[in-house]
Amino acid sequence: MSHPIENGAGLVSFVPGRTRQPEPKAYNGLDLGRRKDHSALAGLDLLWFPRGHCPVTYAHLYQPRLDIRSLTRFPYGTDYDNLHTLVSKHLELRSQKQELVIDAGGPGLPMVDRLRNTLTANVAIRPVFITGGKVENTLSGGYVSIPRRSLITTLLLVIDAHSLTCKEGLEHWDIFEDELIELRGDTSHPASSSGHDDLVMALALAVSAAVRDTSQLLPPSDERKADGRRFGFIDKPLF
Repeated sequence: MSHPIENGAGLVSFVPGRTRQPEPKAYNGLDLGRRKDHSALAGLDLLWFPRGHCPVTYAHLYQPRLDIRSLTRFPYGTDYDNLHTLVSKHLELRSQKQELVIDAGGPGLPMVDRLRNTLTANVAIRPVFITGGKVENTLSGGYVSIPRRSLITTLLLVIDAHSLTCKEGLEHWDIFEDELIELRGDTSHPASSSGHDDLVMALALAVSAAVRDTSQLLPPSDERKADGRRFGFIDKPLF
């Protein structure tokens, strides 16, 4: 799908001279592979589309959309020295300001420090500890902890709102779909011990940052309560 939709994501009002016009933003999510996993990098662009005027205030209305720019799955066994170089080159291809949300658990801490020291000032780094808990917490040093279930739930909600799109034929999209489908209903982890979730988690990290800045990417809360839909692995109504 390549065009904004008439419903789903919420609208943002812009009043010239009084409010700030929405601006495009770039988000990236980096999931670091462990011994049996790939590392993956997902790139998103937050775009805004004019949707006319408010009939009451005549304010300009804009609808947000997330376009998946890229899904990169690095070769299995890529060491962290090479991964740092590959990620840096990928991010530095773009001159605009962007955010990198990185999985800081396990081997992620040294990678966070290294990227902070080497990436240009236009890349803001947001390290995240992915937990099995239920509550998001802000930690020292710019770190946050986010439950895995919350990350994937947010990704599913954005998909449900039709706020997430990509170009036809996007590389690795088929792998991402397979990973998402294979998540277990009771744990949100891959059903098979040999399964992977690297692209799902990389995209979920990027989406979480975009939703933090632009909540209108989600379906309206009243719709989520009214329809009682069940989402994949969760097996219960959301919120």
